[in-house]
Amino acid sequence: MQSFETIYQNSTRFLALTSLKPSEFDDLLRAFSPICEKYFAYHDAFGNPRKFQKFNEAKNSILYGSTAKLFFILVYLKTNTLQEVIGTMFTLSQSKVSQWLKVLLPLLHKSLKKVDCMPATTAEELYSRLLKVAEEEKIVLHEAVERPIPRQTDKDNQETDDSGKQKMHTCKNELVVDTKRVIHFISPTVEGKVHDKTLD
Repeated sequence: MQSFETIYQNSTRFLALTSLKPSEFDDLLRAFSPICEKYFAYHDAFGNPRKFQKFNEAKNSILYGSTAKLFFILVYLKTNTLQEVIGTMFTLSQSKVSQWLKVLLPLLHKSLKKVDCMPATTAEELYSRLLKVAEEEKIVLHEAVERPIPRQTDKDNQETDDSGKQKMHTCKNELVVDTKRVIHFISPTVEGKVHDKTLD
């Protein structure tokens, strides 16, 4: 894969890989970096507590620094691809990818919450958000989003996940977004065959 610096300079490619513009990535990185650095000062890459606080990260780490870690987790979430493929892109084994995901996903969650970018998950939270959106005169879009998921080996689970119309196995969420691509609400995940209207 191309270096981070090369991809960062190509705003179109960077957006396609991470769902963020370079400037938006920088904004999120400012929140992510202190959270990430504090975590790894007291925990190792497996999430286990350290006996002694560590101040310096090993420079031979594949995901050296907060920038590389944030880029890695965003690429994984945006591309929704196999861990083996992500491992090939970042020169990591599949087991290492799984290990990093378990550690970095909660850190990303905290960072998004810190910058107030986590979507609402309840009607009450959505109502508060929509009041703020109305004050800013933004246009709100409401849509159900269906996306493919890996086919399970169990036959009963295969039937549950079968969308019935897309000829693939999918899951679905209901989203409320504005024209600036900010997600204000996300519903619980359901099987792809569930009709859009029943998500309301």
